[in-house]
Amino acid sequence: MRVALSTRRATLLQTGQDHGEHVRQYASRLKGLANVCKWTKSGPCSAEGCTGSAQIDYTDDIVKLVLLNGIADEDIRKNVLGTTDIDSRSLADTVTLIDGIVVC
Repeated sequence: MRVALSTRRATLLQTGQDHGEHVRQYASRLKGLANVCKWTKSGPCSAEGCTGSAQIDYTDDIVKLVLLNGIADEDIRKNVLGTTDIDSRSLADTVTLIDGIVVC
């Protein structure tokens, strides 16, 4: 049975971290869900000599946003979202940051 792209995307966007789930497992689960969501857009190609369009993949950006929104521990989420350079960090760097936070 085929599942609409919008249904798959809605499922991803609503996915939160399970209590007790390690952040790396959560990120991996999100990436698995995101891989079937086609988070791409066509845009102008900026490579030298290219006159066509290129596919731009936003998958990691979407996964990072869902990951940040779905962190189960409120204190960890606040700590991470308060990180000065959180917007410029890659998905992998964000996961490493979250993994290193210990809340007392």
